[in-house]
Amino acid sequence: MLIQITDPSASKVDTDSTYAIGIDFGTTHCVAGLVRNNKVELIPLNGDSVLLPSIISYDVDQIRVGDTAVAQRDAIYSIKRIVGRSMVEIQSILEHHPFNVVQTEHGIKLKTAMGFQDPVQVASAIFRHIKYQAELYLDQDVVDAVVTVPAYFDESARASIKDAAMLAGLNVLRLVAEPTAAALAYGIDDAKEGVYIVYDLGGGTFDVSVLRMTQGVFQVLATGGNAFLGGDDIDATIVDYFLSESQLTAEQRRNALSHARHVKERLSTQFKATFDTPLGDRCVLKRETFESLLQPVIAETINIARETLDQAQVNLNEIQGMILVGGSTRTPAIETTLSDFFNVPVFQSLNPDEVVAMGAARQAHLLTRGGDSMLIDVSPLSLGVEMMGGVVDKIIPRNSPIPIRKAQNFTTFQDNQTGIVINVVQGERELAKDCRSLGRCLLSGIPPMPAVVAKVSVVFALDADGLLSVTATEETTGIVQNVVVKPTYGLSEDAMKEMILDSHRHAQADMQKRMLAQAITKAKQLIKVVEQALIVDGDLLSKTERSQIHAAMDALSNTLLDEDRDHITESMERLNHLTTEFAHKRLQKYL
Repeated sequence: MLIQITDPSASKVDTDSTYAIGIDFGTTHCVAGLVRNNKVELIPLNGDSVLLPSIISYDVDQIRVGDTAVAQRDAIYSIKRIVGRSMVEIQSILEHHPFNVVQTEHGIKLKTAMGFQDPVQVASAIFRHIKYQAELYLDQDVVDAVVTVPAYFDESARASIKDAAMLAGLNVLRLVAEPTAAALAYGIDDAKEGVYIVYDLGGGTFDVSVLRMTQGVFQVLATGGNAFLGGDDIDATIVDYFLSESQLTAEQRRNALSHARHVKERLSTQFKATFDTPLGDRCVLKRETFESLLQPVIAETINIARETLDQAQVNLNEIQGMILVGGSTRTPAIETTLSDFFNVPVFQSLNPDEVVAMGAARQAHLLTRGGDSMLIDVSPLSLGVEMMGGVVDKIIPRNSPIPIRKAQNFTTFQDNQTGIVINVVQGERELAKDCRSLGRCLLSGIPPMPAVVAKVSVVFALDADGLLSVTATEETTGIVQNVVVKPTYGLSEDAMKEMILDSHRHAQADMQKRMLAQAITKAKQLIKVVEQALIVDGDLLSKTERSQIHAAMDALSNTLLDEDRDHITESMERLNHLTTEFAHKRLQKYL
């Protein structure tokens, strides 16, 4: 079923004098726009340019953003890559991009002339600059905004981007996936219909989405990506080709990366470019050499795109075309390789640096002014809870359309159990230990009652921004426990990618483990029930009958140590058989 995602709670604007803006918060550049007179206008954010470099520097009494920050020694680049992450997760980034970060008890902080700054605070400085420039451009206050995020960003990264925008004084109407925003811009402008791949290779992230466009409906069928792959990594490849990392200080490497970015851009139109190293050497990089350095990056993006098509259950012959997004797609080798491999038309008529902001502006207009278009996005990873035995019950599967609300009923495991700990997990594996715990909530105050009698309803609500909240209710008493799942930092890309790949590699083994865990749980529950029954009504049995049942219980307990599901099942069947008559006698006693 298609879901109308236009937010009914968003205030409708009765006058054309107030505007909501769309913001593409990029790793390398930010772009913002609005819709006026049914046309998208991009806002000058950096002098006369609509491209604002995502660079911040701090003086004792001044914060610089954009070009004015570039020349500063402490300039912070690519803040988007570390927002919502832990120190462990950004180690691979620190190897190539010298952030001045420290670990504190409250997460990672960036050292600046104004003291230690949280990454969310640093990102908010960019949003504050965008808000200010938009207000200058429109000569009015700007409050409402749609902000784009990589489709493959996890819960924490999405929440951190939203927090940064809100910290800057913006009311975030919606977080929209970048590929979806690009499709929105293309779909409206060119009235395209059919199934399309949106290939988004930006400065710090790679996303791929498979979408179906039909008469104003933009439905994401599946999404995939790599949150740590983009133009920054291509720049690092150029630097590493000419220089050993050990040769450079942090400041020299920062300058080398900046120069490599210009070399990369020149090679999009030239066959060779000069790279002046910080050590004083002048090197020449030919386009053919550069393209050979690019091949591992291109190959990885193609593999991710193929996996995403499989997730969407779409064949190559169903694809109408591929939409290219992100400045890194300007590289001729990328367009040529994609066109040859997928054998479909490649669309790049809209500026790849601007198309995401254009789509965000369209969505901001729809949310505040209304319209006929529908936007249906998906969740990037499965969400569920840990069950007895450590197995995962997936409540919201990966690539489910959002917003979505799903409920699952659970019960107690032991007699007189008065509380349940609900462990919310994210991932594709069958066992909780192989997934990522997002948070735990305790539902306490359950009245003492026999096992399996209590009824606990757990509701997962994933909103249109992809942010999760969980509500647990004990239906007998009406006791409710709410938790907004917002981890202190997010999943690393390696963890996200491995979750999905492992789910395929270990699918059969995982299912066997799940079935074993379920059998062990059932066996333990059966033993406990029989033990309790013997304590209460053991006098209904003869000495021989009691002895046989105890022997069967001991045998079942011993099979649990072997972890053989077939033996456990056989032992359970024997115990059930021996206790059938006992159950009848108990029933007759209490009738």
